[in-house]
Amino acid sequence: MARTVTAGELFDLLKADGYEELRQKGSHRQFSKGENSTTVTLPISNEGDSVPIGTAKSVAKQAGETVSQALENILGGKYSPKQQIKLMKKRASP
Repeated sequence: MARTVTAGELFDLLKADGYEELRQKGSHRQFSKGENSTTVTLPISNEGDSVPIGTAKSVAKQAGETVSQALENILGGKYSPKQQIKLMKKRASP
């Protein structure tokens, strides 16, 4: 059975890929990576909330290949969210 992902885990994936939170309005949080980057919107504000799989995949697709692949690794059971985030941070560091 595929696991679910929480909003907090998605936040951490985005942050590990260099995204920063721009703002929150109601239940929507917006993230951006650099000045000319696409804005990624996550429609769930509480970090402990489960995110529907389709929503999680849509957010990951907006964020790009790195986050999409990381999410697939988590949902497929290859890595736990903590392991995946640790790998992403390790690859990003010089």
